[in-house]
Amino acid sequence: FGLDHNGKLNSVQLAWRSQRGQLYLFVTNSGRCFLIQSARVAAYLQAGLLVPSEDEALTVRATRDALAKLDANPERLLN
Repeated sequence: FGLDHNGKLNSVQLAWRSQRGQLYLFVTNSGRCFLIQSARVAAYLQAGLLVPSEDEALTVRATRDALAKLDANPERLLN
């Protein structure tokens, strides 16, 4: 994700979500942490201050890649 915090754009990764989904922990590559309440995360998303850096979810990409491999070599299902 890209997080605009106090006018500075940070590249962050979602590292943790609380069990009840009320808190989210985002971290930068340098180790800086941002603990944000869920309502604030929603507000940041709506305001464009928190934006996904990838258009496609990892699971969607992995599924498409796996299906392409099976299409190329269907015998993999038999092993």
